[in-house]
Amino acid sequence: MITGEIKSKVDAVGDAFWTGGISDPLEVMEQITYLLFIRRLDDEQTKALNQQNLLGVTVENKPFPDGNDEEGRPYDELRWSRIKNMSAEEAFDVVGQRVFPFIKSMRGDDSTYAQFMKDARLTIPNAGMLQRVIDRLDQVPMGDLDTKGDIIYEYLLAKIASADQNGQFRMPRDIIQLMVEMTAPKPGDTIVDPESGLPTTVRDTYEMVKRFDLMILRGQLAVHYCDDTLSTYRMPIQQIADGLLDEGLNIPKVKAKEALLREVAGDEWWQHVTLQMLEHARRELRSIVGLLYTDFEDTLDDVAEIDIVVCRHATDVERFKAKAWNYLRRRPDNLALEKLRNGKPLTPADLDSLEELLAGSGAGDSEDLERAVENAQGLGRFIRSLVGFDTQAATEAFEEFLHGKTATARQIDFVNLIILHLTRHGEMDPKLLFESPFTDHAPLGPSQVFGDEQAVRLVQVIRSINASVEPAEAATA
Repeated sequence: MITGEIKSKVDAVGDAFWTGGISDPLEVMEQITYLLFIRRLDDEQTKALNQQNLLGVTVENKPFPDGNDEEGRPYDELRWSRIKNMSAEEAFDVVGQRVFPFIKSMRGDDSTYAQFMKDARLTIPNAGMLQRVIDRLDQVPMGDLDTKGDIIYEYLLAKIASADQNGQFRMPRDIIQLMVEMTAPKPGDTIVDPESGLPTTVRDTYEMVKRFDLMILRGQLAVHYCDDTLSTYRMPIQQIADGLLDEGLNIPKVKAKEALLREVAGDEWWQHVTLQMLEHARRELRSIVGLLYTDFEDTLDDVAEIDIVVCRHATDVERFKAKAWNYLRRRPDNLALEKLRNGKPLTPADLDSLEELLAGSGAGDSEDLERAVENAQGLGRFIRSLVGFDTQAATEAFEEFLHGKTATARQIDFVNLIILHLTRHGEMDPKLLFESPFTDHAPLGPSQVFGDEQAVRLVQVIRSINASVEPAEAATA
């Protein structure tokens, strides 16, 4: 819901159109959309330049190219931040004669984007009106709020009754905030729909999916009645999970379920399995069972026969990684492995120990290990990508980063996102700071949250954690 000062600012944008002679609400929406897009391009350009300055890299495909156009005019003049400071006549000329032709062709004349933008044009009739619209639109906050959807469009759509175009296209922000506060999710939580139909109420084209449902259901009955038939279904379910890990990790749908598949394939998950755990596994995995299995039988006998298609889509490296992960997670007492997870200085002897650990895992042969290490650019980096970075160690590293400063809630949330990424993936490319979910909190990059100086220090902490996968002398060389 839009109220108060923001409502007044959005009303002022609409008033600038209607008092200027544009009364068609659809045309008003169209022109606001184009101008918001132009403003968004400026934000994207700022983010790209911030990334270049912070990371010392060249960002390709920035919205506005470096240098000048064919007539020697700087592309920088097309940015919203420049236009809003121009005189009315100059801004009118630049927007109508240069910006609109630019946005129509920025991705090539033959692109899908170009087809949608082919009719884009400035219909605001004069310089004074355009200047008023730009000035007022620039006052509408576009940072933390979901302004582009909830605040502007939902509110303005309510004004288009005459065009018979009413409708709610997005969940209002205040309702979303209420839901978030009620559920109080934390980093790492998974929110699921607790409702699920029984196998008999769900229609599937694949017979093996229905059989998988039935196998899980019988496992649930075994848990419910505390009988000894659970092992009859546990083994084939584990084999299915193992098969998907071995043969299907190159398939995005399977890759997305990797964490759950590893739990189901292991023994620890089954020690205290519940009806809810089995139901969750059924709902999450049923859609991917048919990707690799042509048939399997569930039976009340002591033996369940499973026929697995010999699939060669997944690479040997992916299969090796899956097996190595299963092995390493059962070796929590290995000193070198603990040092790697905690970011402690490694020695060449530690790397030798880790190599011996993997060689004895049975996950694959020496060629598999060599390929995996080569792809990961180092043995330590490969193993860290499997086991992750210790949460406590990451927290301590960033506590030192924030030491002596009064961190805002926004800064703490941003740091927690980094910690979550490190614990899952073991390291982090600083370029990810300019992608979602980080840009959901800081659309223009970390400098927007921390300031330039502290953002540089933030990147240094990330890079130091990344460097800890190498022996101390190699990292400092």
